Amino acid sequence: MKRIKLLSVLMALAVTVFAFVSCGDDEETTQQTKKDAVVAIFKNGNIDYWNQIATTVTTECKRLGVEPIISFIDDDSDAGGQLAAVSLIKNLSEGYNIKGIIAAPVFTATDHRVESKLAEVAGRSIPIIIIDSPVDEATSPLKGIYKAYVGTDNKAAGRLLAQKCGANDPSTILTARVAISTPTVDRYSGFCEVMGQELPLWETVDLDTPANFTAELAKHPSAKDIVFFNGNLCNSVKSAFKDVNVYTFDVYEQFLADLKNPESSIKGVMAQNTFEMGRQAVNAIFGSVSEKNIYIPTIYITSENVNADEVQPFFDYYKYDRRK
Repeated sequence: MKRIKLLSVLMALAVTVFAFVSCGDDEETTQQTKKDAVVAIFKNGNIDYWNQIATTVTTECKRLGVEPIISFIDDDSDAGGQLAAVSLIKNLSEGYNIKGIIAAPVFTATDHRVESKLAEVAGRSIPIIIIDSPVDEATSPLKGIYKAYVGTDNKAAGRLLAQKCGANDPSTILTARVAISTPTVDRYSGFCEVMGQELPLWETVDLDTPANFTAELAKHPSAKDIVFFNGNLCNSVKSAFKDVNVYTFDVYEQFLADLKNPESSIKGVMAQNTFEMGRQAVNAIFGSVSEKNIYIPTIYITSENVNADEVQPFFDYYKYDRRK
């Protein structure tokens, strides 16, 4: 996988490509030497979720004989980093036939710079697939331009977690999420819909500390079931878990090990099928799509099905994770 975390490296690649193409004398010959490529612009490259998606995008592109060019940012709110990556696509197109863009654009209610730049660079000539978080159809500059959204139906996933987790008494539940994460709003909403009421919510502005989790838990002495709508938040505070049942979104290697340990606090993991998301995103570039929103079903993992075939891709990912 061409995993480009530093934008300076991506810029160097673009300059090199531009120089290579410029030295050709025959435009037709140059066009024939171009390699087909898919550009993927993801969020935090330090989070397993994004690397799982990127792994499959890479595999699918290689299967199709297409070069994957993947960039990450170091913070989920780094719109500037994504803007720099999008801006380089025009340079990359001098040496590659850009067949499509897979993007998880950073945006807020008042900041649509990345989406605007994507719309400017791709126009209607390069298919854009939005992945993970759907754009706001009312305000997004990509409205009417992007080809499809691939990701989780987060409200449905929240409902499913409420049905599956076994935490049937609302008085024992404390929920938690990172405030800047738009999908968790829908997960919380779906979860509360099934529980029949709004539940206590620990909302942080970023990943938090075990000490702060312990302090929050002390405010809710009856809480025995903790529901995390962000897997990375759960992972950052898990050393503080004691005498509670924990249910969380997203797969981390330790979560899988915990599910095999009957003494662990981790009782259930609502896995977004990151590998199928990556496959469907690449397929949506090269094929027709019957639906604008391509929702990928989640997988609820417990000690009972942790060894099932549908969970095996996660074990395979950690076995061969190149970051180790």
